[in-house]
Amino acid sequence: MKRVTVIALLLLLAQTYNVISAPPMMTQNDFLPLHSTLYPFDFLNLHHKEYEKGLANQTIRERMRLSVSVVGQKATTARNQAKETVEVGDYRGRWNMLGLLYGNVPTGQTRAALLTTAAAQTYHDGQLLNHENYTDINDNLGHFSIPLKYRKLGVRFDFSVRLAEDLLVKVEAGIADIRQVYSAFTNMGQSNKARLLSNSEDYHPDNSITDAQVEADLLTVDTNLMDNHQQIFDQMGLNIQDYHATGAEDVFVTCLWRHNFHINTMKDNGSHHDYVYEDVDEWGKFIMTPFFKITGIVGIGKKQDPTRAFSMPFGNNGHHGVSVTTGFSMDFYESVEISWEAGTSHYFKRDIAGFYVPTNEEQTGVFPFKTDVSYDPGKTWFFSCAMHAYHMIDKLSCYLQYIFTTHSKDSIKLIKEDTAFKPHVLENQTKWTVQAANIAFNYDLSPHMTAGFAWQAPIARRGAYKTNAIAITLAGTF
Repeated sequence: MKRVTVIALLLLLAQTYNVISAPPMMTQNDFLPLHSTLYPFDFLNLHHKEYEKGLANQTIRERMRLSVSVVGQKATTARNQAKETVEVGDYRGRWNMLGLLYGNVPTGQTRAALLTTAAAQTYHDGQLLNHENYTDINDNLGHFSIPLKYRKLGVRFDFSVRLAEDLLVKVEAGIADIRQVYSAFTNMGQSNKARLLSNSEDYHPDNSITDAQVEADLLTVDTNLMDNHQQIFDQMGLNIQDYHATGAEDVFVTCLWRHNFHINTMKDNGSHHDYVYEDVDEWGKFIMTPFFKITGIVGIGKKQDPTRAFSMPFGNNGHHGVSVTTGFSMDFYESVEISWEAGTSHYFKRDIAGFYVPTNEEQTGVFPFKTDVSYDPGKTWFFSCAMHAYHMIDKLSCYLQYIFTTHSKDSIKLIKEDTAFKPHVLENQTKWTVQAANIAFNYDLSPHMTAGFAWQAPIARRGAYKTNAIAITLAGTF
C-alpha cells in the first residue's frame, strides 16, 4: 500500500517537476543542460544513506561515478516577452523590414544600396517609407514571420569523485550537433491583408484611406523590401541560410560539500558505521543533508556567429562564469526524499566584434548596422524542489523536480561610442524566464551500474524557446 501511495504521488506531481544537472545558463534554449538522468541530489551518497537507515546490509564505496548520456531537444515555438506563443524565429519580435529604414546612419558606415533606394519610395500620401510613425502596431505591414525548427543532439559526460567523506568534485562536458532550419519568410502584410484593408489605422493614422490605397502601399513595401530581402541581407553582410554545426559544449567544474544529519533516528555510538537505533514512534525518521556547491563555468563551447542570423551558441557564447548553489535534502525512512535548492550564475563580460545593434526603437528581429560591443550578461537565478522515490518498484527509482529560472537583462556597451546605435533596445529583449518539468526513471542493472530515461518538458516561459528534451543515461558507480 505504501508503494502504491508513492507511485500515485509521483504521477500526480509529474505535471510540474523538472531535472537539472549543470548550473543555470545565460542561454534560453538550453537553460539548464541535462548531463544525466540520475537524481541530482545524490552526491555519491545514496547507498551510504540506505545503509545508515538500516535498509541495506552492505554498501558500495561510492568513491566515483561516470555517466554517459545521449541528449536530444527540439523546439518549433517560443514565448515572447508578452508571453504569446510565436514561431521560434519571432521570439524577439517579427523581422521589421521597414524598421531597417529608420534611424541614423552610424559614423563611417553606409546604408545598404537597396535600403537607400527603398527609403526614397513613398506611401500613397507622399510620406517616405522611412517615416517611422507609419509602423504597423500589429507587426504585419513590412514584417516577416520566420518559422524555425530548432534541434540539438549530443553526448554528455558527468564524472564525480569523492575526495573526502563529505567533499566531492564533479566535471561535466559534452559534444553537440545543432541545427536551425527555416521553412519560409512569411510576409505578414500579405498574410493579414484583409485586416489591413479593414483596419488601415494599424499603420496609417487616417483610417479613411481606401482599399486601393492600402493595396498600393502593400505593393510599394513588397516591391522595395519584402521581395528583395535576400539581396538586402547580402548587402548588410547577414547570412540567412540554415544553420548546422557540431562542436564541444561548455565545461562545468563543481566543488561540493554535503553532510548527513540523522534526525529522530539514531545515535552514533563511537564507530564509523555502527549506530544504535532508537524506537521513537511519534517522530518521523529522516536524514537531513545540507549542501553547498560552487561551479566554475569554462566557456569553451562554440560561439554564436553574429553574421549568421540563425546561429546558436554551444554554451554561454564564450562567457566564462561562476555559479553558487545551496540547499538541503530530507530523506524519509521507507518513503521519499524531498530536496530544495537555490542558486545564481554570474557570467563575465567579453568583447564581440561585428555585433548587429539597433539604430531605432521600432526595429525588431533584424538590424541594419553592426559594431563592436562589450557584452556583459545579466545574472541567472533559479530555485528548485524535487522528490525522489528510491527503488519504488524492485530496482526502479523515479524522481521529479520543479525549477524556476530567470535571467536578468544583459548590458551591451559600444566599444566606440556612436549616438546612432540604440543598444538599450536590444538589452530589453535579453530577459527571459523559464519553468520546466521532467520525470525521470532509473533502473539498477547491478549494484554498480544504472540505466535511466528522462523527459524534460516546458511548463511556462517568457522570452524563451518552448524546448522539449529527452535523455538516456548509462552510469557506473564505484
